[in-house]
Amino acid sequence: ERAATVLSEAVERGRAAGERIVTADASVALSDIRFHRATIGREAVVRELDDAISVFEELGDDAGLGRALALRGRLRLWRGEAAAAIEELERAAGYAHGVGDWAQHAHSLQYVLVATFFGPTPVVDALARVDEVGSRAEGNRRLEVIVLVMRARLEAMRGRFDAARDLASKGRRMGEDLGLGVLLVAQVISSAGFVEL
Repeated sequence: ERAATVLSEAVERGRAAGERIVTADASVALSDIRFHRATIGREAVVRELDDAISVFEELGDDAGLGRALALRGRLRLWRGEAAAAIEELERAAGYAHGVGDWAQHAHSLQYVLVATFFGPTPVVDALARVDEVGSRAEGNRRLEVIVLVMRARLEAMRGRFDAARDLASKGRRMGEDLGLGVLLVAQVISSAGFVEL
């Protein structure tokens, strides 16, 4: 609630001051919060994102573009539009990389892998994408864990269960070493369960 209040104030003050980038950036973050709290619908968020993206493109704010496209890509994924999501998330990762926003870069690439796995991508092609994203992890250990567990899931889909178990175990050990509590439960342990199923 506090974050939503602060961001609402930022949007209002940005508008009053004629600061379009500040307004657009705060609007993207506020939309994300409102969507996750179910106080705004998907269509309203997409409209706000489209408006913000137009501002970022017009004024050349690549960092803002990276954040807005990442959210729009996740919304597409959650709606079941995996191919479109991958395209948007790749664009988001590119913008984030260009401005050195490594956290956003890794987050976008994580969702590229999720969309690849849950979408219509054939397993062999998905494995190639996992390798390609892994080469772009740039020392981000959290993303490396996601790469391992996604590869484990895909290897299981190929019937290579020993390899899949080894990858899931390696991902779990790495996640534990890094102290990735929520990520560990959400991705690593569920991936180990997926392998066994």
